[in-house]
Amino acid sequence: MPTSCVALMERHVDALVSAFSADFYIDEDAARSAIKSQRMFNLMHLDSAIKVDLIVRKNSDYRKAEFERRKLASLRSVSLNRDVGRRRRSVRLASISL
Repeated sequence: MPTSCVALMERHVDALVSAFSADFYIDEDAARSAIKSQRMFNLMHLDSAIKVDLIVRKNSDYRKAEFERRKLASLRSVSLNRDVGRRRRSVRLASISL
């Protein structure tokens, strides 16, 4: 199951829902709640039923610094940010314009 750490604010929810709702199930209320509480919510791909967990980045100085260390990587011409911290070396966040 894909997992991404995301830096979102409540003002991003409408654009997020608009960007993904054609191909994914996304619960707008769950997204807003997760952002307020700095928790996780998910998207469900409609055709394949693949679930994508979106972990909302916490607002601590440590988590902000950790998030800023991500590096841009390319995968099949899709722009991705990759966390290069010592704890994880996996693709973390797909870049979308909100």
